[in-house]
Amino acid sequence: MFLEELNQKLNSLPAKRVKINPDTVLGSYVELAPERVKLEDAEKAIKDVLVSPDFSGITTLLPDLFETIKIQLRQMPAVKVKHNPLSQYNQKATLVFTEDYVEIAEVLELVEGMKSQLAAIESLLIDAYRMLLSLKEARLPEGLDRKSVEPAPPLKGTQKDVEIALEIRASFSQWISQETAADFPPKIVSYIQAQSNQITSASWWCKNQHRLPLAALSKVNQALDKELLSHWLPPS
Repeated sequence: MFLEELNQKLNSLPAKRVKINPDTVLGSYVELAPERVKLEDAEKAIKDVLVSPDFSGITTLLPDLFETIKIQLRQMPAVKVKHNPLSQYNQKATLVFTEDYVEIAEVLELVEGMKSQLAAIESLLIDAYRMLLSLKEARLPEGLDRKSVEPAPPLKGTQKDVEIALEIRASFSQWISQETAADFPPKIVSYIQAQSNQITSASWWCKNQHRLPLAALSKVNQALDKELLSHWLPPS
């Protein structure tokens, strides 16, 4: 899950072939140069995936892993590129700053090297949600039956997003029926299905396609908290 999302974000970063030797005028030199991305952009892309508030209350493994990756990222050989943001408006402008560029292939290789760690954290998070949701389910009032699962409503968004989201949602429904039925209490399975059906934003499904089912389980966890609190608080 996390590895696929990291690869997608990193591969979508704007890349450029940097001419290391400014005195070389041969265009072929630039064409043969490896593609590089801003070090700052690569770091932010990785942070956006691994440092998520959704899982901060369960484990610090993801942000801790990001700190390790960040150190290795900053140790990569970088090319310093001068940039003048005002040059397109004023050729005489002298506002120049330097940005570090690293090879995108090396960044992807670094992330790939964390494959086993990312898989272990994903498995741990699923297990943690399974236990957490089961504990909360056991504290729900005995008379509270399963959530009634209504047919999934139409998705909202652009035509392209809706088409992609429908496939993602269908795949997730299959995961619920195949994977969760044996591992989660029946009542929780119905909560997962009912809660996911309430998500009508196509962009949400597209954004979280690589971190399902964790994103959906996080929503179920929040929904159970609200339900528990509503039964624990005295009537107003």
